[in-house]
Amino acid sequence: MKKYLNNERGLTLIEILAVIIIGSIIMLLISNVHLFGQKQYKSQSEKSRHLFDVTYAAKVITKEIRKAEKVMLKDNILTLTLNDTNETVFELRNDAILKNTSPFVLGISEFMIIPADDNKRKLKIKINSLEQNGKNESIETEIYLREGVIVEIK
Repeated sequence: MKKYLNNERGLTLIEILAVIIIGSIIMLLISNVHLFGQKQYKSQSEKSRHLFDVTYAAKVITKEIRKAEKVMLKDNILTLTLNDTNETVFELRNDAILKNTSPFVLGISEFMIIPADDNKRKLKIKINSLEQNGKNESIETEIYLREGVIVEIK
């Protein structure tokens, strides 16, 4: 054992190069795993945000329709009237759903409201987010209108 401890030869150039190469390969692998994790996180976050936006828009629009006394649908512009004074308008313009001319939800590619039956007592809402990485988030829902609600579809 003393023989190895008293050895003052040190490390050879080949040993140092081998350690540097092995260390570089390990660091390269670790950085690739880290970058892949960051890309996945960004992709999942973006997908989650789009899904939340589409779901939130459908939820608020459904709630407003259920409170309305008069529902008017013309050229895919939804106008809701409550108490003959409060009027709320939803429409798609420039990749955003507007609520009374103010941006409500951004990043929307499609916003459709169509009657789902002949009696005009059921509306079908379809909302799609803008396509991200070849996929878009979409939600469809049907709303049954209560009795007494005035429905105008033009």
